[in-house]
Parts: sequence; C-alpha cells; structure tokens
Amino acid sequence: MRDVNSSGCFYYTELCAALCSNTLKQVLLQHFFHNTIILR
Repeated sequence: MRDVNSSGCFYYTELCAALCSNTLKQVLLQHFFHNTIILR
C-alpha cells in the first residue's frame, strides 16, 4: 500500500514539475517577445 502511494505521489510531483516548467517557459518566451516588440 505504501509503495503504491509513494509512487503516486512521485508521479504527481513529476507531472506538476513538468507543467510548471512548461508554464515558466511560455511566460519567459512571452516576456521576451513582448520586450523585443517594445524595443523595436
């Protein structure tokens, strides 16, 4: 029971980390493009 629980937690953490890094990348890209447009 404990093994299943911890692997479920691990999977959730990995999924969250993937989503967070994806969101972070999008935000950084948007910020970069936004700044590029303003600088022009």
